[in-house]
Amino acid sequence: MEKLLLRKIGLIFIGLLVIIFAGFSVIIFSIESKNAINSIEQMIKQVGDSYNKNKKMTENTKELLKEDYLNRAYAIEFILEDNPKENYRNRALKTIKKQMEVDFINVIDFKGNVVLSSDNSNIGLNLKEHKESKMFWELIDSDNIKDYVVQFNGKGIATKQSRIYVGVKSESKKYSVIQIGVNNELLDSLTDKNTIKNLFNTIPTVSERALFAVNEESGGIEGITKNNASSLHIDNITSKEEFLKALKSYKNGDLVTINGTKKFIKTVEVDNIIIGGYLEARSVYKQTLFELIFIFFGIAIILFGVLAIVRYSLRKYVLRDLEFIESNVKELMNGNYNITFGTNYNTEFRAISRVLNDWKNSYRYKTERMTRIIASIDSHVAVFECLYSINQTFFSDNMQSILGLGAEEWTKISQTPYSFENYINTCLDTLKKDDGVLAINQRFVSVVSFHEKEEFYGMVIDRTEEMKEKNKFKQELYDIQVESETDGLTRVMNRTGVEKNISNALRREPKKGVMLIFDLDNFKAVNDNRGHCEGDEVLKKFAFCLRQAFRTNDIVGRIGGDEFVVFLNETIEKQCLIKKMESLLEEIHNELEEYYKLYSLSTSIGIVFVEERIYSYKQLYQEADVALYHAKALGKDQFYIREYNEIEIE
Repeated sequence: MEKLLLRKIGLIFIGLLVIIFAGFSVIIFSIESKNAINSIEQMIKQVGDSYNKNKKMTENTKELLKEDYLNRAYAIEFILEDNPKENYRNRALKTIKKQMEVDFINVIDFKGNVVLSSDNSNIGLNLKEHKESKMFWELIDSDNIKDYVVQFNGKGIATKQSRIYVGVKSESKKYSVIQIGVNNELLDSLTDKNTIKNLFNTIPTVSERALFAVNEESGGIEGITKNNASSLHIDNITSKEEFLKALKSYKNGDLVTINGTKKFIKTVEVDNIIIGGYLEARSVYKQTLFELIFIFFGIAIILFGVLAIVRYSLRKYVLRDLEFIESNVKELMNGNYNITFGTNYNTEFRAISRVLNDWKNSYRYKTERMTRIIASIDSHVAVFECLYSINQTFFSDNMQSILGLGAEEWTKISQTPYSFENYINTCLDTLKKDDGVLAINQRFVSVVSFHEKEEFYGMVIDRTEEMKEKNKFKQELYDIQVESETDGLTRVMNRTGVEKNISNALRREPKKGVMLIFDLDNFKAVNDNRGHCEGDEVLKKFAFCLRQAFRTNDIVGRIGGDEFVVFLNETIEKQCLIKKMESLLEEIHNELEEYYKLYSLSTSIGIVFVEERIYSYKQLYQEADVALYHAKALGKDQFYIREYNEIEIE
């Protein structure tokens, strides 16, 4: 046995050496790869910070130009307004253009036509007919004298030349907008030094590292650091779309073949630019290999030293105690409970001996405990016992069926005492209870359990049939209650149901809601001419319209005759409510069109919102009834919303 153990341990140590070496290989390579990605990330961050700084400088430059040319446009407007004669204006525009140092000046009327211009070829153009001038369409129609438009890199209508276009509202009653055009060269000269290309030209790197920027729209390289290749070729990427998609996928870092060699790469997206960097993988491989060689020899020396110590300790502390434990286990299996497990030394075998002693004691009293439980059960009761000391569980045969569990789930929870006790406790804590009965897996059970030291035992009682009868009785009572609160003709709530449900809703949410009272104008004419049966049909159709128009959780009811009530337990904007009422009146008119024409039937609606002064059913009904009176007084067939300032609370 000793030789066998030593041979097995030796093999284990060799295997362990291989596993540790493999594990360290993965870990070290992972660490070095992460360091490579982090170093690239730091480089990208510095570039990103510089790019954002340059971008901010460009925006500030554009803002200064915007203010400058707006001031020039307002100055031109002032000069033209101060000299109202059109002949003077037309002659003066060319002079003003030179003084203001702009390319052209257009005067545009309220229809979008250029009526005056420093460039005669622009006269007669209509800006509203050309998409290049779309930014000026709203400005031409605007009545706000403070409105303006500044368009950088705009396109000319005729020449398609790129310019800065500025437009301001005119105070003249004849003209709408003063427009000026300025060459883009000034803006370009001020912002060229802040471009991404210039930024990358200033960043020095070694040949194994590179930073680059790619335009997301064109797929072209906007910039790349010096001392590196001027192009990027990724293996198996042939189209611009694939190239851009691949670059975007490297945001968390990756190992890719670029320009024929393996490289670590990482990218970020900034505006419409993909900024990235890469590092040659061979430098990471070299560092990883050097560290692995050092670790391999260190681990080998340690493991062989440990193997020698294990060989000595195995002889002294393990084999002798194992022989003693083996003999006692055989005695226990033969039914001898008078033995005691022990060891000569304070090793792990002493803990094993304690477990074995607990196992022995558990089995000694098992029969007595199980007899006590089984004596109190019948066919609807299942018993269980979980012994933590020996990691065993015991169940009566009907436990799985009473719990309503499938084979897979039963196997999962019955393997260990912990899994079964955890399942029972979870059911007790989380499942819905009715008089101490759990609803579980379409069955109803009650649980009686005991936890003593390292033992968990008890019984599960099947109450499914009992609860089915109880729930059937509850449903019958509920159906009777619902029927007592339902209007027999229209099948909406009756007065009792309306008052009860609205009062309950106000108690739950006392600060929100809307009450609506509906009354059918001239309904008596239908009853007088067509009879009450026809009148009942009208009421049914009207109730149908209300049910269709409102949600199932809104309260809809008939409180008598041709008077109906709706309560919306929600916060709703007034304009939304107005649109809903307009749509509802139209739907009712379409549904009852025949009666509208023959008997002047119509619908009047009174509306009031819940607020801090009116929050009871009685107050809401009174105020909604007043609003209904106003709707009728205004000519009927309409709705009236009782406003906050109209309400007087005594």
